[in-house]
Amino acid sequence: MTAWHPLVLISNVRYWCNKGTLNTGTKGGQPEKITSPVFFGAPRGAMIHVPGIGMPPPSKVRSMLEAILAAILLITLLPLFLLIILLIRLDSPGPAIFRQTRLGQDLRPFTFLKFRTMYHDAQQRFPELYNYTTSTTAEGNFFFKQRNDPRVTRMGRWLRRTGLDELPNLINVIKCDCGFVGPRPDIPEMLSNYSASQRIRFSVPPGLFCLAHIMGASGLTFNETAELDAEYALRRSLWLDLRILARLPTTILKRELH
Repeated sequence: MTAWHPLVLISNVRYWCNKGTLNTGTKGGQPEKITSPVFFGAPRGAMIHVPGIGMPPPSKVRSMLEAILAAILLITLLPLFLLIILLIRLDSPGPAIFRQTRLGQDLRPFTFLKFRTMYHDAQQRFPELYNYTTSTTAEGNFFFKQRNDPRVTRMGRWLRRTGLDELPNLINVIKCDCGFVGPRPDIPEMLSNYSASQRIRFSVPPGLFCLAHIMGASGLTFNETAELDAEYALRRSLWLDLRILARLPTTILKRELH
């Protein structure tokens, strides 16, 4: 970044700048401003907590270990992966893999992969379900997933219920686009719905599983999920990640029973 975006004003603090993530300016030898793509759109002069200041850079070893583990899982589950591709193609026309641009850490875009769970021409079939705008959803009281969504195929319902639609996400972990635990990466069009404080979710790597998963993701509003993501960003630790992963089997089982 070459231009200042005066969102966070600080003085007399120690700072640490992760390569390309934060930019700082000094006045009288003291840090004066911190800017980051995470803060774009926040009110001018807003005070925003910046995680990582005074802390060592995030370890690349963790990303490498997660990528290796994801590769092992993908190879192990390859027969299931290929079977699901076949069943999706038999159930409805269209590609088996759904590709979509998502926002990663510091708003870096990447291609997110999932098994397709909706009709390939869902937007043409159900245009009324896509007619929402930022103004009508500004309060954040809308839900990510609709109950009995007509856009979802028969195979798609089963994949969503079991969570197997996320299996191609392992490829994203291998590519280090995301990790196993972290806020779910969102589409660029949704960025304007996040408040200044909620955008802290973009300061950490996205993940396949998040706090919302163990808190009932399908029954949470956008705002509720965004607040949980922000809480995770502030509390992020290996211990918290392990707790989230440990609760996933119970969460999936409960979803299956309902």
